[in-house]
Amino acid sequence: MARIAYIFIAITTAFIFSDIVLASERAYIPLDDMTVQVIDTDTNTIIDSIPSAGDPSGIGVSPNGRRVYVLRDLTNDVAVIDSFLNQIIATIPAEGNPSCIAVTPDSTRGYLVNNGPGTVSFLNLVNNFVIDSIDIVNGTDSSGCAITPDGSHVYITNLANNLVNILRTSDNTFIGDIDVGSAQPAAKVSPDGQTLYVIVSGVDELAVIRTSDNTVIDTIPLGNSPRNLTISPDSTRVYVTDDVDNNVSVIDTSTNSVIATIPVGEGSRDIDITSDGQFLYVVADGNDRVVVVRTSNNQIVSTIPVASTPQAEGMFIVDPDAAFVRPIPTLSQWGIIALVLLFGVIGLIAVKKKKATG
Repeated sequence: MARIAYIFIAITTAFIFSDIVLASERAYIPLDDMTVQVIDTDTNTIIDSIPSAGDPSGIGVSPNGRRVYVLRDLTNDVAVIDSFLNQIIATIPAEGNPSCIAVTPDSTRGYLVNNGPGTVSFLNLVNNFVIDSIDIVNGTDSSGCAITPDGSHVYITNLANNLVNILRTSDNTFIGDIDVGSAQPAAKVSPDGQTLYVIVSGVDELAVIRTSDNTVIDTIPLGNSPRNLTISPDSTRVYVTDDVDNNVSVIDTSTNSVIATIPVGEGSRDIDITSDGQFLYVVADGNDRVVVVRTSNNQIVSTIPVASTPQAEGMFIVDPDAAFVRPIPTLSQWGIIALVLLFGVIGLIAVKKKKATG
């Protein structure tokens, strides 16, 4: 009896302390029919469809896995989706034509690029409101953005002047720019924080920029009309979609060269990678499907039909496991733990008394 009581206390306490929900990663795909379809990456099936009531212009996710942010042109705002409930729980107003959102590593703040007026809004993502906004220099056609892994800088691609603007997040001030020579629709910082990759669509190249001094150190020829990119978690591979060639270019970052191309179908434009780096999810809006590629051999393993013209420009894969880990118990959890321990102690005392009288 005493052994059972000990086991009960240990299991219950461990469960409360861990509070971990084991779930597969999910891909959130905004569609032109004003819904967001949710794909389970374990089964590669659509498990939910969320009404979004707005023409999608981009998407982002919080690093802690709790939130998905859908940028909406029609309603000129950001729809905040709870990734556990798969429901819109809030909206944040935009200043005009939101095109990109970058979320800080602690998931508390966001930087929203407003393409129309050429501004960047600073967002409180805990309470979902706009803190402030500033003008982007010649930023009336700013489209892409990327944040460093430490959250210290945000890079904003500026199609109007062929520059990449650098925003320092400690004081929300633009501190300089990088001349990449031509239009650039998208950018990403490598997970190791050492390199910024910028698509230079005017000349079909990928600019390689060293983040320590914001210097272009190389350019990589790409396919026809590169559109978007993602980077492997170990920073060894960059994957770029080619909208016209309908391929994904695979780049080895040690040599800065294309080592493979993956045919993925018509209108290959948006792309993201799972947290373990094993699978790419490529959005092909030409035939309304999402193509799943295994990165170990660059082979297609699944194609998932979606309802209507997917538009998933940005990061769109969420890891729910990251959202529900609480290493420090809440006050209510401490109360439950105390009750469990109390009943366990009472049970042990009762057992000992019974042995003593027996």
